[in-house]
Amino acid sequence: MFPVRTLAARNAVKELNWVKPRPSVSDLGSRVYPSSSTSGPSASTFLPLLQQLPEVDHAIGYGSGVFPQKDHTKKVMVDLILVTDDPKKWHEENLGRNSEHYSGFGRMIGGGGIATIQGTGGWFNPYVKILGTDVKYGVVSKAAILEDLRGWTGLYFAGRMHKPTLTLKEDGEVEEAKRGNLEFAAAAAVLGLGGRFSKVELFTEISSLSYRGDPRMATGAEDPNKVRKLVESEGQLGRFEGLYKGALEGLMEEDLIRESTDGGGYVWDKEGGEAGRKLFGRLPKELAKLSNELYLL
Repeated sequence: MFPVRTLAARNAVKELNWVKPRPSVSDLGSRVYPSSSTSGPSASTFLPLLQQLPEVDHAIGYGSGVFPQKDHTKKVMVDLILVTDDPKKWHEENLGRNSEHYSGFGRMIGGGGIATIQGTGGWFNPYVKILGTDVKYGVVSKAAILEDLRGWTGLYFAGRMHKPTLTLKEDGEVEEAKRGNLEFAAAAAVLGLGGRFSKVELFTEISSLSYRGDPRMATGAEDPNKVRKLVESEGQLGRFEGLYKGALEGLMEEDLIRESTDGGGYVWDKEGGEAGRKLFGRLPKELAKLSNELYLL
């Protein structure tokens, strides 16, 4: 029942800063970028929840309520991100159908007020019951999520989509932007690692990007083992491998990384300037520009 605009996420990659969205994603060719692993939870399990809400353009499920996490003892909630072209219209319809999902303030200001407060961020309704299931859902405009995916302007939604998600409804434009977002994340993670790293280290670095600068991690408001659980819980490593298959193939095609001889990770020429410059060039446009200037100093 509250809007979210993540400002601290601007510090996601150490020593790098960015301010504007990338206007378009790179040519993705024929590489495969699955939105989630083919194994594990099925979208059909969660579609009944979606059907209790107004129509959306794109929807994903994520978190421990969708992908069970290691050592998770608390009661879990199903997390959803819902993308709509018209948040005002969506909230107006949802207030008519599910007014109990909103706080008194949300009901008072109505769909127009919610859409205004939401702005380029998202409006989240947490701790709601849908068909007896505990659910938290966030509503974001299509324009806002495309801006974040293409330019890491806030890294809240883009950061969430660095990790495995379950697509419940698909919009082609959002899917394309999500693929570009994975390319950005793979390049940024390699830049933050040593010259040799394991797959677990790579996916841990990727998962950490959106938490850097997040005050919840510093103050203990967030589980300090959250990143570890995201990567090491049962089935997650395989999901990460499937999710990043295309992005990593792209880096290998350009000889920016190579598989290690044991097959358990990758190596790259961290000391050579050329590889670093090319990796910076694969970040969102404004970040790449600023980062490359720093790199050349």
